[in-house]
Amino acid sequence: MTNYAAFYVGRGENAEWIGTVRGDGVPGGLAAAEAGHQPLDATSETAYRAAVAAFLRVWEQWVDHAYVPDESDPNDYSELADLAYAFDDGQVWTRRTLTDPWEPAHGASTSSPVSDRTTADTDATLPSVQRGDPVPGGVTVVAVESVGPGSVDGCWDCGRAFTRGEVVVRVCEVAAPEERYVLHRHCVGLRYLDRPRYVPVREHAQTFARVGRAVDALAELSVPGGEFETLIDELADSFGVLRALVEV
Repeated sequence: MTNYAAFYVGRGENAEWIGTVRGDGVPGGLAAAEAGHQPLDATSETAYRAAVAAFLRVWEQWVDHAYVPDESDPNDYSELADLAYAFDDGQVWTRRTLTDPWEPAHGASTSSPVSDRTTADTDATLPSVQRGDPVPGGVTVVAVESVGPGSVDGCWDCGRAFTRGEVVVRVCEVAAPEERYVLHRHCVGLRYLDRPRYVPVREHAQTFARVGRAVDALAELSVPGGEFETLIDELADSFGVLRALVEV
């Protein structure tokens, strides 16, 4: 599980740092990136810089903690990352740790966080998604399918239009199955990378209130006994519900 990943142009002492992201599942996020946000597929420095910039914007929007060179920020985020990517000698390279050698990164983007009807998920950092599976945000997968001709749908999360033939994920709200939406595959992947952001607000508030009531009741007890054990069980149960909300 990677905490930081840095992006460079060039390798070695003269490498130029152009950005860093922080969060779990960075390789999975890269694998989920759509065309235009996919640094690993770049074949020129210009394309790589543009793809990294786009990926950093998406990461900041959905996960937060994307950093770029900034004269007003004294922190050097380039030195925090073991995992690194660099464009050099006409291709993208990756380094898993500070002491590992650089290896070509070609082919690393072929896996996806969502399985379609014929392709199995090969990315271990993100769960496979199939019909009937829950997705963070209180929704369930209805179908994974290709966009047909004449589609006017836009992604529920990012708002961007779909292209003909693109594989998308149709979902419905658990509490209102008749309410259905469509998501890009990479947007589904981003939901798994940042589960807490998509916990339904009402359920989140109710669960925290339940935890708070158990804590307050325990604080008022002066002598351990049967009631104490009951409240401990209630506190454990409420924390379990909270965990389930975050880890759906």
